[in-house]
Amino acid sequence: MRLLITATLDFEQFTEDRDQPPYAILSHTWDPDEVSFAGHVGRQDLSKAGHAKINGSCKIAASEGFKYIWIDTCCIDKSSSAELSKVINSMFRWYRGAAICYAYLSDVHVLEDPEEGGMPSFSASRWFTRGWTLHELLAPTELVFLTSDWAEIGTKGTLSAVVSGITHMDDEVLTTGNWDDFSAAQKMSWAAGRQTTRVEDEAYCLMGLFDVNMPLLYGEGNKAFLRLQMEILRVSEDQSIFAWTPAKRRRTGDSSRVLMAGSPRDFQQTSRISRLRMLTKNSSYESTFEIVSHRVKMSQPATEEVHALELKKLSTIPETHHICAVKSARNINSLIYKADRKSQQKIAWEWYYFRPAATIVPLRCLVGGRKVTILLFNPSDSGDITGP
Repeated sequence: MRLLITATLDFEQFTEDRDQPPYAILSHTWDPDEVSFAGHVGRQDLSKAGHAKINGSCKIAASEGFKYIWIDTCCIDKSSSAELSKVINSMFRWYRGAAICYAYLSDVHVLEDPEEGGMPSFSASRWFTRGWTLHELLAPTELVFLTSDWAEIGTKGTLSAVVSGITHMDDEVLTTGNWDDFSAAQKMSWAAGRQTTRVEDEAYCLMGLFDVNMPLLYGEGNKAFLRLQMEILRVSEDQSIFAWTPAKRRRTGDSSRVLMAGSPRDFQQTSRISRLRMLTKNSSYESTFEIVSHRVKMSQPATEEVHALELKKLSTIPETHHICAVKSARNINSLIYKADRKSQQKIAWEWYYFRPAATIVPLRCLVGGRKVTILLFNPSDSGDITGP
């Protein structure tokens, strides 16, 4: 980790996390005049606005007793693809490990009181629309919002209600820093309205949030988001990843023919997809999950009482059924569970949203029932799990 010394603006390298001193870290949106690693080393074009941002960051960090700060624009040598890949795979951990994170909002010029007239400038800041700033909001334990002239607006904790309203995140996520109980679909929904300059960064900026690592392959386009989803499935087996709804029609005009979402935007409607834990002590009824070639195979417990119905609205799901699968005319394409609340013997369940006009197969699931294996697959001839 290459840190900037706040007093001298020189770099100091630390090789192991355990050797790192306390440090501050900057979160911001990139502007055209940012200063690169090479530009900072050579002190090139000191009239650039990026130099003022670096100086301001170091000044406020030093005033609060920090000898070191990390700033992504100048602390990464982007001429080295190996270093860039390593840093991006480490960034979430670095933001998490910072003693304090300064969120510099260059487009907020005045202090606002949430109790008096709200915070329109703060709420409209570009910082809340960018993909990379999502993990920069979530990872740090202490985060301070600053105006364009480095005045303190408030902290993530004191402004949690305002930030929750802007980001549509649960207050709990912001105040506790714990999102283990939130489903993959919910986490994806937090990124659904954000943008990145490069399409690959839609995936790369979410790696830390899902605790996965991937090599960076700039030029692969939206295949990066497919790789991210596959990694999420491998480490978590969280089937809510299939609960997306297409934000727009694919080029083929048939989004029902694909299993995986094309981008975080496909998760705009999944913020209420909650994740519930297994309540049974009988581990033999746990789900099994496997990715084989272009197919996703899973097993869930079920009894022989099975019937299908056409679902038009989510509210029409029978409360007494444990829903195990969603089936279209061509293939099983998503997965839903719901607990049978009247049963005294409950099994693992999760409760997921799915694409409209599908046919669900509700299965009353009781301890002692058999298991049903659900194979999700892409029926296209290409064999691509994401479709064309």
